[in-house]
Amino acid sequence: VARTAPYGHNGRFATLGDVVDFVLSGGGQGGGGYLGEVGPLLEPIPLSVEERADLLEFLGALSGDKSGEPWNYWPSR
Repeated sequence: VARTAPYGHNGRFATLGDVVDFVLSGGGQGGGGYLGEVGPLLEPIPLSVEERADLLEFLGALSGDKSGEPWNYWPSR
């Protein structure tokens, strides 16, 4: 997960921290024209500094090695 930057529909988020802040704030204010930017189910979520750091550490832990074949193999035909 941490190796797939940039993030978002249009790559507007440079870091996982940027994405986390966007989602925790309730998903933006709209006007960007991107599906999912503002959703009725996205509400602001208050996290402490420590909780946010824990979340980012967890997301970073989801970064693993690339999958081996056949998952990373695309035939040329």
